[in-house]
Amino acid sequence: MGLVIMFIVATAMPINMGAVAFALAFIIGGLWVDMGGKEVLAGFPGDLFLTLVGITYLFAIAQKNGTIDLLAHWAVNAAHGHIVAIPWVMIV
Repeated sequence: MGLVIMFIVATAMPINMGAVAFALAFIIGGLWVDMGGKEVLAGFPGDLFLTLVGITYLFAIAQKNGTIDLLAHWAVNAAHGHIVAIPWVMIV
């Protein structure tokens, strides 16, 4: 039920789906399941969240200073115009 509410609210309004899910976790955990705030937070993967925020921040900096564009340009040049080969060039 909470997932349905989350999808409806997040698609109908310009609100982040993760923020809606986080709020619903506290509402459902507190009102229906009778859990405390610490118990609800215990189920939250803090290490995964920190990793995702860090990687997102790293790529935002790389995008802003032009590193991503430079790497994409180098990959296209290394593939000699063969667009299909670009993922393989990035691996090597």
